[in-house]
Amino acid sequence: MGSSVNKVILIGRLGKDPELEHTSGGTPMARFTLATDEVFKDQSGEQQRRTEGHAIVAWSKLAEICGEYLTKGTLVCVEGGIRSRQWEDQSGNKRTSYEIVARQLTLLGSRGDSERASAEGDPAHRPSSAERGPEPEIPHSVNKVFLIGRLGRDPELKYTPSGAPVAKFSLATDEVFKDRSGEQQKHTEWHTIVAWRRLAEICGEYLTKGKQVYIEGSIRSRQWEDQSGNKRTAYEIVARDMRMLGSKAEAERATQERAAPTHPPDVEPAPEPEITDQDIPF
Repeated sequence: MGSSVNKVILIGRLGKDPELEHTSGGTPMARFTLATDEVFKDQSGEQQRRTEGHAIVAWSKLAEICGEYLTKGTLVCVEGGIRSRQWEDQSGNKRTSYEIVARQLTLLGSRGDSERASAEGDPAHRPSSAERGPEPEIPHSVNKVFLIGRLGRDPELKYTPSGAPVAKFSLATDEVFKDRSGEQQKHTEWHTIVAWRRLAEICGEYLTKGKQVYIEGSIRSRQWEDQSGNKRTAYEIVARDMRMLGSKAEAERATQERAAPTHPPDVEPAPEPEITDQDIPF
């Protein structure tokens, strides 16, 4: 595996038409919001639906394609990476917002529109309808994140009032690129990772500052109020899977811990209820 990975795959619908603008240097830039849905059962067993809104940014030719083909309600697949952006509000307070920088976009609605957009973005040969065969079933919502990076600090392991373990730590991913002058630059992105239950205990036991790990999870926003009563939004990656990429022996022990059954093999465990933002002890 590479030393650093920052990849996001989203399938959802646009919350509004894209805004197409141009930088002072004439580079096209498109912004739009994408909604993904998650269905879960709360602690009382009732089925609930949670909608996550994602800010998407596209550049250059891809931005022009977004402006031409996308409208509110369009179902699309976006592949890209998480990028933070610092700015100041009207009161001069420093804020941080998070965006998904799109690197690839696929329309999942009309096949005709999808083929035209693909042809605009990639002049390479596309197989005909006969070559492709019947269209596969496409999920209406996907929210997946894949990260490989190093811990910025030891995990904090705490427990909710109901006794559920939760671990929180920061993870750094690096991106190397060339700026407008052709000079090579490095950008470090910091991600806040949250793990629950058994995975949280494993993170607390095996992970330390500087460890290289693979994280698979989803983007989750959390609203809270600061000491001045201002509403803030924090963005976190809720880990579904974690794999250690350092010492082979430690990685194998962590994998065995994760795979070890905590219930009799012929008894199917009941699905665990969703934990709400109010349960997070951080």
